[in-house]
Amino acid sequence: MNIKKILIIGICVTSIAAYLVFKQLKKRATKSKYTIGILQTASHPALDATREGFIKELTTLLNSDVSFTIYNAEGSPANAHMLAQRLHNDASIAAIYAIASPALQAAAIVENDKPIIFATVTDPKVLGIENAHNICGVSDMINMRKEIELIAQLAPTAKTVAILFNNAEPNSLAQVQQIKHELTSAGIIPLEVGISQESDIPAATEMACRKADALIAPADNTVACAMELVASIALKYKKPLFACYNQAVNQGALAARGFDYNKVGEKAAQLAHDVIIKNENPEHIGTVQLENDIISINKKTLHMLGLQIPESLSKSTITIIE
Repeated sequence: MNIKKILIIGICVTSIAAYLVFKQLKKRATKSKYTIGILQTASHPALDATREGFIKELTTLLNSDVSFTIYNAEGSPANAHMLAQRLHNDASIAAIYAIASPALQAAAIVENDKPIIFATVTDPKVLGIENAHNICGVSDMINMRKEIELIAQLAPTAKTVAILFNNAEPNSLAQVQQIKHELTSAGIIPLEVGISQESDIPAATEMACRKADALIAPADNTVACAMELVASIALKYKKPLFACYNQAVNQGALAARGFDYNKVGEKAAQLAHDVIIKNENPEHIGTVQLENDIISINKKTLHMLGLQIPESLSKSTITIIE
C-alpha cells in the first residue's frame, strides 16, 4: 500500500471518528437538564388546557431546558396508579405534575420524595392530602355564589336546578354541597343527579331535563368527558346547562363563570419553577387559589334557548363563544 492510500485512509478514519464525537457531544448538548413527568387523569378540554398551559409556561421559564414525559390515565384509577409508579421509578424525573384529583391521589400514594405539583384539584384536603412535605399546587375552586347568580341572571324563571355529577369523585361531592347551599340561598330548589360511570350519563341527563328547569355541572371529570353529549341532550329538551369551568361552553353548555384553565396551568408551572430552581419547599407553598370571574356564554345555545344577556351583566367581563 503506497503512502497516498495510507493518508487517504487515515483522513477517512479521522473524519468518521470526529463526526461520531461531534454527534455524541451534540446529543449531550441538546439533552434537557430537567424532565417533568405529567400524569393527566383523562382527556377533556379543561384538563388538556391545564397541561398545555403548564408546558408552554415552564418551557419559557426554563429557557427550553426541559422535557416532558406525558402519561394519560384515560379516566382509570388503576391506570393512574400504574403510571404514577412508573414516574416514581424513573430516576430522570425531577418532579411530577398531577392534573386532576385521581392523578394527584395516585402520585401522592407512591411518591414521597420528588416534588408533586397539582392543578385542577378543588381541595386536596377532601382527598385526604394535607400538609404533605412534597406537594403543592393550584386549586380550581370557583366562586360558587357568583356561579349561581349567573344562573339567576340568564335563566330567571328557573325554580329547580339539577346537579349532574359523579358521586364517586370526592371533589365533586364537595362542590355539590356548595352548589346546593348557594341554590337554596337563592331560593332555587337543588336536585342531585348522581352517576357512577360515563355510560350512566345519557339516562341521567334526560331525567334531569325532565325534572328540572336548568342543569349545572360541577368541575367533574366524568361529566366533563361527555360534555358535548350532555349539552346536546339539554338543548334537545330546551333546558339551559351551566358549567363550573369555562371550556364547557365551547362544547355547547350555555354559560360558565370560572377559570381559564390555560392560566391554571401557567400558575402551576410557576410553582414548579420555584420548587425546582429556587428550591422552595412545596409544603410552604401549599394550595394556591387564583382569581376567577370570567364569564363565557355560548351565543348559539343562548339563541336556541330564546334567552338574552341581561342588563345586569353589562359591566361584567364576558367572552362570547360563537
